[in-house]
Amino acid sequence: MKKSIFLVHTAKDRPFARKVAIDLSLAGATVWLDEAEIKPEFSLIQTIINLMESSLCLAAVVSPDFMGHTHILHEIEQICIGGIPGKRLQILLLYVSDCNMPSFMKEKAIMDFRNPAAYTGMMQRMTGSLKLDVQNPDQAPESDLAGVWQGAWKWCGRLREAIMIIAPELTQPSRMIIRYMKSGVVTIIDETMDVEISGDNIKLTGLNYRFLEQGISLGWHLDRFRLAADASRTTLKGTQTDKNGDLQPVLFKRKG
Repeated sequence: MKKSIFLVHTAKDRPFARKVAIDLSLAGATVWLDEAEIKPEFSLIQTIINLMESSLCLAAVVSPDFMGHTHILHEIEQICIGGIPGKRLQILLLYVSDCNMPSFMKEKAIMDFRNPAAYTGMMQRMTGSLKLDVQNPDQAPESDLAGVWQGAWKWCGRLREAIMIIAPELTQPSRMIIRYMKSGVVTIIDETMDVEISGDNIKLTGLNYRFLEQGISLGWHLDRFRLAADASRTTLKGTQTDKNGDLQPVLFKRKG
């Protein structure tokens, strides 16, 4: 079962939250990013109630700046004590820098990210705690092109970077996590892709997408790719078709 995670954070901790959101998405989770920047009128409880998911993990990025938002701390205390009607909630605290946490937070699961060198190990612990789906290593893929690929292309003059996950079973949809910068803000998109593989050629067609950021109202379009693998099966090269029908060169490299 796919895990849904709501990641609440302050504007100062946004770069860390983006990194965690991408890594959790790649691990198989559905991630929702809080984009309200925790303004005084922001209600954490109401935001969670508005989400369709009945089972959810609330992950808070805890830092001195986060501790300064007393109304959010009060809401988290309410959630810790009484939960939210109609929601099954797991609570994780992502501790990114030294600060004094109230007692009700110390009783919850804490992931210690204060040491950047320990990030990978802590992410593994976090994905284990969330019981995210992992692929069976004994499961033979239907194509040797299945796996994780990292690539980039340009659209409207802006660089788009993406991680593409081609499912081991080609009857299953594949995914692409796309990120790009617009007006100084990083946007992250999770797109489901239909994949057709014939020999060295691969065709990807977007089925649906969602923005990880809450409240975003930008328009977008589904991607289409035509790629070809090199002899070593470590590079995919081809084109992406934009909404105007123009072709943009794309290059993916096998990750890991």
